[in-house]
Amino acid sequence: MDGKKRKMASGSPERDKNEGTELQLTDFPSNLLMEIFSRLPIMSLGKCRCVSKTWFRIISSPEFAKLHLSVSPTCILIKNKPPKSESKRLLLSQVFEVSGTKCFRFDRMNFTSRFDLPNITFSLVNSCNGLVCLSGDKAEFIYVCNPVLGDYITIQVPDDSDSYVRSFGLGFSSRSNEFKVLHTFSLRTEEPGLRLGGTRTIKAVIYTLGTGLWKSIENVPDEISSLGFNSFLHGALHWGIVRGNPKLCCRITCFNFEEDLFGEIPVPPQFEPELGCFDELRLGVYDGCLSACCFRGGWDFDVWVMKEYGVKESWVTQFRIDTFEPADEPVDYGTDFYYPLVFLKNGEIIISFNNELVVSYNLKKKTLRDTRLSRTMGEFDAVG
Repeated sequence: MDGKKRKMASGSPERDKNEGTELQLTDFPSNLLMEIFSRLPIMSLGKCRCVSKTWFRIISSPEFAKLHLSVSPTCILIKNKPPKSESKRLLLSQVFEVSGTKCFRFDRMNFTSRFDLPNITFSLVNSCNGLVCLSGDKAEFIYVCNPVLGDYITIQVPDDSDSYVRSFGLGFSSRSNEFKVLHTFSLRTEEPGLRLGGTRTIKAVIYTLGTGLWKSIENVPDEISSLGFNSFLHGALHWGIVRGNPKLCCRITCFNFEEDLFGEIPVPPQFEPELGCFDELRLGVYDGCLSACCFRGGWDFDVWVMKEYGVKESWVTQFRIDTFEPADEPVDYGTDFYYPLVFLKNGEIIISFNNELVVSYNLKKKTLRDTRLSRTMGEFDAVG
């Protein structure tokens, strides 16, 4: 009797009824769980999918994919180039800025181990709306991977023994809600009396995921270069093309996945024909706008941003990088090759230098430091 009195005196009946019961994360409503998951690194999401069927359904939903893309920091996927022994290894790093500080950190994941991909050497193609496109050895197959779900599909490239200089690009059409893979290649035509194997014709075909079909594309430009770190914007992929003698000429070619059409975007004023052209024109995306990394000679370069897409007059110089040097004692690499990967809110830019180092440049202090992100022993490719 005394025991019952003491129990009633310790709290209300409602409290006693729920005593010992704790609210579990699995009891949260789906919309709240979705908000929590959207702020987790990709590496953690893969583990959360295995907790329960409910979590698996939430993380696998199209609604979550859209939310995650809108808030997730940029990832950098790095792959060593052959002939290094680790050339089949892909390292995925997600960049997080530490709140209240000027520091940033990386959450890393061995991308290759999460997929049951064939044991072959891959080439990085690009990324679009969270999916990653890889090209298999000899470009016979394309692999489109979902890093969050750990799934991928295999696409067989049309067999054409006369084709060479193949290139690919993954894109998305918001109008049809479909992912597509663009494949461009050269055809060599043998003609009597011509040297070097005759003339060259550029062709293009496109594959819509889920259809199993390739279709031809007309009006293909006479040259397509490799894609930039992250050049998908407004439903189109963009290439910066530099052509040589007698006078260097630069242009920006694009492919619109809504209309399945090639087009052209005006170049920054720094690349006007009358001014000549420099060694590289690297494209990217800055704050929702098309950006172009333009070199001024030596170690210096500018980052131009097209504030109004497609409008030539809207190009502005967003950043000017002076006396950019990758080390205390500059090394003679021959042709220097560097471009921005990620623009951080703290005023630093993560830059790839000669596809050998990933460094961070402080715009205010004009200082440089090695991020030790790549963890490779030679050249690498990187996509966003």
